[in-house]
Amino acid sequence: MLASPEWRSSFPQLSRYEVIGHATGGSGTKGGYNCIAHTIGVHDRWVWPGAAVADFDRLYGSSGYRRMAKLDYGVSASYNKIVLYGKVYSGGRIECTHGALQSTNGTWTSKLGAGPLIRHTRPEMVGGPSYGRPIFVYVRNRRGPSGPSRPSTPSRPTRPRIAEGPGGTSGSVPVTSELPAPTPVAGPSAPVVYPSAVIDVR
Repeated sequence: MLASPEWRSSFPQLSRYEVIGHATGGSGTKGGYNCIAHTIGVHDRWVWPGAAVADFDRLYGSSGYRRMAKLDYGVSASYNKIVLYGKVYSGGRIECTHGALQSTNGTWTSKLGAGPLIRHTRPEMVGGPSYGRPIFVYVRNRRGPSGPSRPSTPSRPTRPRIAEGPGGTSGSVPVTSELPAPTPVAGPSAPVVYPSAVIDVR
């Protein structure tokens, strides 16, 4: 599926990945779920709060996450991390598009819309025409506000094999004070305009 020209055009940087969950179908499909649902541990329905950063501040804030002031992808034994992706247009308008969840070994998992759940080594690998690029990182203490210590993911070996494959407005959620020396929240240094998505993979 990901080897098709359509998917390769949508994810031009996705050169190394592992498929860890099958395609589920769209939002009207029984058992279907999407990327945002996956990041908060929901694997039986689609979750989409809206396209603005403030919408994701509220959604992730309700699960105990706080938006960081910088794009810190480092793995920590103390924190869960989610990367939020978006398309940044001239004038600074942001359209949020995707979320990826960090695993305890530092890799990332992304549910590609109605397609499969994959593991990839870097957040940028699913950037491109469909998702734009990483725009913010959200963190929470790994204990979480309640319930499981971290969002559930399909069971897989601790050290996965990474296979070769085909090459808003900001909300007011506070920046976490639990991490060292954050810098003030700022928008992207320069607007980046991507063409229309090749396929809708949300």
